[in-house]
Amino acid sequence: MRHAILLVEDNPGDARLIREMIREVQDASFLLERVERLTEGIARLGGGDISAVLLDLSLPDSQGLESFRRLHAHAPDVPILVLTGLDDEELGLQAIREGAQDYLIKGRVDGHLLIRALRYAIERKRQEAALRFLVETSRSLALSLDPGATVEQVAQLAVPVLADLCIVDLLQEERLEPVAAAHVDSGAVPGLLERHRGFLRDDALAQSVQQAVRERRSILLSPQPVVAGEDRAISPRWTGIVVPLVARGRTMGAIYFEKILPHNDHAMPDLWLYEEFGRRAALAIDNAQLLTKALEAARLRDSVLSSVSHDLRNPLMVVKIIAETLAFQIRSRDVPNSAEIIEGLERIDAATVKMTALIDDLLDVAQMQAGGRIRLRRRQTDLVALIQGVIADYRVRAPRHRLRTEFAVPVLTGWWDAARLERVIGNLLANAIKYSPPSSEVIIRLFSEQDADGEWATVEVEDHGVGIPAADLPRIFTWFYRGQNVADRTTGSGIGLAGARQIVELHGGTITVQSAEGKGSLFRVRLPLGEAGDDSEDAEVDQ
Repeated sequence: MRHAILLVEDNPGDARLIREMIREVQDASFLLERVERLTEGIARLGGGDISAVLLDLSLPDSQGLESFRRLHAHAPDVPILVLTGLDDEELGLQAIREGAQDYLIKGRVDGHLLIRALRYAIERKRQEAALRFLVETSRSLALSLDPGATVEQVAQLAVPVLADLCIVDLLQEERLEPVAAAHVDSGAVPGLLERHRGFLRDDALAQSVQQAVRERRSILLSPQPVVAGEDRAISPRWTGIVVPLVARGRTMGAIYFEKILPHNDHAMPDLWLYEEFGRRAALAIDNAQLLTKALEAARLRDSVLSSVSHDLRNPLMVVKIIAETLAFQIRSRDVPNSAEIIEGLERIDAATVKMTALIDDLLDVAQMQAGGRIRLRRRQTDLVALIQGVIADYRVRAPRHRLRTEFAVPVLTGWWDAARLERVIGNLLANAIKYSPPSSEVIIRLFSEQDADGEWATVEVEDHGVGIPAADLPRIFTWFYRGQNVADRTTGSGIGLAGARQIVELHGGTITVQSAEGKGSLFRVRLPLGEAGDDSEDAEVDQ
């Protein structure tokens, strides 16, 4: 391939010497053009087709590094070599820092050195452009999360930088299927996929694509005349490149590139660039497919979770009603061992209450994960009576623990969702009992307080159990997370505290914890006091 070199030099003697040096090397790949002024050089660069510039820094209309800066600003992608009589090392370093490819001193350069410097500069700039293209490719592909949009973008990015035509083939049920195409002539795109699909079935191209996919290696097709039968020496040629799409050890398909080569360009395309593009494209496509599968799995999980939760509530209610009915009948009749039977029925009733609370938590999780809104059913509620009811239930469930109350007020009312607050208090009390030794004391405090933000009802649940490791405290209210010191020792779902935080925050309150491993924990819930505008409302959840 011939390279047009622009010489910006006002001195005829120096220009003649440079021309002679290039001629002496007898390298026909460089064609020298000369202008005398910087403004003329800028105008010539605007016409394109310049591979590199040799720039003198002493020109009639510009002096020093300012000449380079102005020229570089107009053509940042063209390599510029400073060729000057100024033997100034600091000036040369500054030119390199600002983007010059080389700083050559007149009189110290021969033809071979000049040609080598030009070749290196052109190639270096070409590699820099390739790396910039790959960086931009990664950035663009990272923004796409939809598999279909990603493969379309892969084809669009490849044209015209890498090829005149690009087609993405993906394996679908072990068969290659063209899914995206791009062409320098947008009018040629319709029908391109169908035509390529026919090639994959019957054409020799199919063998190359299938071989690339099977062997996981790129294949460079032999150049062919654009017009069949024309002399290869004078006719433009096209070449094909097939790059497999492989990510995380999985072969997903291949990319087919087709590029037109000018008749005077005998250089083959850089295979490494196509392969690197293919690697980045494969990773982007794989990421998009994995994300889609993850979202579909999450939707299925939420759907199943919601359905199962609803289905479980009905039989539990039947069990609860039967247990309560039997207990009532036994109390009203003279039945032998009635105390033991009633105790067993009360345990069944308590277990159904616990299971119902867990199912309600699961329903809220499913609704939140599905992007729904949690509906709070606010009613005027006495928090003292609510907590006493929960404590009475747990005194039956855990008779060996001592549950002590410290209520600063006999009555404390607010507009709250009573059923959900029962779950919050029940969860905190259940955890305090579960993670503290039998016969230990659990303290439940209730009081009101006031600050600049208003009046608050504050509930504290304190135990002297295993506590929470300091490293776990920042995540203790995260969905499905459990403390490292209990995860392997006791069973749990990891939704209780996260659900409690959600309910409290929906009420406009806060929940916090103070804990030391081996010493116990204190959970504090603060709920705003005051009247609600409506006795029910929809509350939106942060996801």
